[in-house]
Amino acid sequence: WAEKRGEATKPVGNGSPTLATDAINALGLDLLRRGTQAERNALLSPYSVQVASAMVYAGALGKTREEMAAALHFPMDGSDIHGSLAALTRALEQVAAQSAQSSSQPGSRGAEPIRLTVANRLFGQKGVVFREPYLSFLRETYRAPLGQVDFAKNLGAAVHEINGWVAEQTRQRSINLIPSLDPSTRLVLVNAIYLKAAWEKVFLPAGKMPFNLDARSTTSVEAMDVR
Repeated sequence: WAEKRGEATKPVGNGSPTLATDAINALGLDLLRRGTQAERNALLSPYSVQVASAMVYAGALGKTREEMAAALHFPMDGSDIHGSLAALTRALEQVAAQSAQSSSQPGSRGAEPIRLTVANRLFGQKGVVFREPYLSFLRETYRAPLGQVDFAKNLGAAVHEINGWVAEQTRQRSINLIPSLDPSTRLVLVNAIYLKAAWEKVFLPAGKMPFNLDARSTTSVEAMDVR
């Protein structure tokens, strides 16, 4: 694994979220352009894709590492993208913590706090030995512990365990994330996010307004507006 690069033992610094946010935004635009269909709705989470991919990237070498960095918009100059992603996660969690603290203060008028859960985990095949420096790096940087399952002999139970963990982390909002896997699977890296937050400004009824169905047709729908 990446022991030769020293990444396995390099401590994650405080870092700045800037590298991560730039990469996430760029990847999000790529996914919209290349991974969605014209005139169709799309729901994407570039943050989840980046975090899960970064955990794979941490163990990549050579041409694979170069190609992943290019596709994910990671810096080629050795800048600490892992530290930046960790800093971004801490910043998001700090916003949620501050929101919870503010909502409990007198005069908060019962404002609902932001609820955020960011969870990462590895699910590996029982009996397969994964290099400890890699596992340690992911535990320390992404808080992603390794859980052992048996894809080879009990695939259904392994899929059920993964989906159960995701459902728990997302308050039962994400169900059956992984419909199926192949018995040859040896490692699954999962990122789960739960976010519940009130709108910054209140939306009020605005009556009938035009809504573009596509580039050529429009209909009239009941709409809301920010006041």
